[in-house]
Amino acid sequence: MELLELFYEKSLVKSRFLPRKASLPSGQKVVIQGPKYCGKYSFVQYTLQEQKANALVIDCEDPRYDAQYTKANLANFIQAKNIDTVVFYGIEDFIYSPPIRTIFVSHHFLPSPYPTLQLHNLDFEEFMLFDKHSDPKVLFNHFLKWGNYPEISQIPEHKKEKRLWEIYKLTFDQELSIFAQLTFFQGHNSSVYFAYNRLKNYLKISKDRFYHFFEKLQQDGILFAIPKYGSQRAPKRLFFHDFLAKTLFHLQKEFPKIFENMVFLELKDKELFYLEPLGLYIPKERKIVLSIPFGNEVRIQNKIEQILAKNRVEVEKIEVVSVGSRFVYETGSVTCEVLPFYEWAVGR
Repeated sequence: MELLELFYEKSLVKSRFLPRKASLPSGQKVVIQGPKYCGKYSFVQYTLQEQKANALVIDCEDPRYDAQYTKANLANFIQAKNIDTVVFYGIEDFIYSPPIRTIFVSHHFLPSPYPTLQLHNLDFEEFMLFDKHSDPKVLFNHFLKWGNYPEISQIPEHKKEKRLWEIYKLTFDQELSIFAQLTFFQGHNSSVYFAYNRLKNYLKISKDRFYHFFEKLQQDGILFAIPKYGSQRAPKRLFFHDFLAKTLFHLQKEFPKIFENMVFLELKDKELFYLEPLGLYIPKERKIVLSIPFGNEVRIQNKIEQILAKNRVEVEKIEVVSVGSRFVYETGSVTCEVLPFYEWAVGR
């Protein structure tokens, strides 16, 4: 049982891991999915230590890992060590499920027979715990500059950009060039067909391969294709798990699109639709969320009137997220509240 002993000895890491908003119940089988480097390993370590688990973490990405050996010997090892939790980290399939609490961790979407927890990169409230500064304006500037990967806030500034490049190279490998071209559409409305036609001018890629890649990005929580309200056949608005994605691959920087992507990521777990020419609509809450980074009160109010005139939707409240503006007013029966991002993201 040398292999399992090896994994057992290094299952719990003696380090301080920061909490996330997500939580795992004890005593259940669950699958954690999410993009690479979104913090799944740290999240599991934090959970195991908080729950004082006697855990065995099996690293399926370790070149020494042997699936058949593990399956044949795991039951006896669990009994001998009185283990209460098994973690399969980096699984590609559910080859074996021991009869105790088991946590399956995958970087990719897998059809799961168990409840699934989708983990993402940090939202702003989580980022505040990771960054050492206390001033919310400073935190917002750091967030905007370096993005939402958990580990980036923990390393020296001169190493941050290089590490971001490494993360993307390790995540996508030979498909990095395809992803890089796709980030051009961040915040824009596009069908998969339109995106493919543009991309094939730069890369040799089959339609089937691109369509499969596009779908896989959505399943893995890397790409979000948001439908237009009232028009399911309209092109989708594309956002990414990292709002700095386009910045890393293109010289063209569209700050309003980056900012809207930031705002979207704070809302991504809700049922969302986009409006024209601007805005995200949450029907269940009868709420419109607008990303207007800059502008005085008159400009912002004019934008709101344009959106209400063009979109016939049931709305009780409009939230405008800005960089620094703050005010409240009424238009008809609708309350409009304008807040800086760092206040809006924490106060939701």
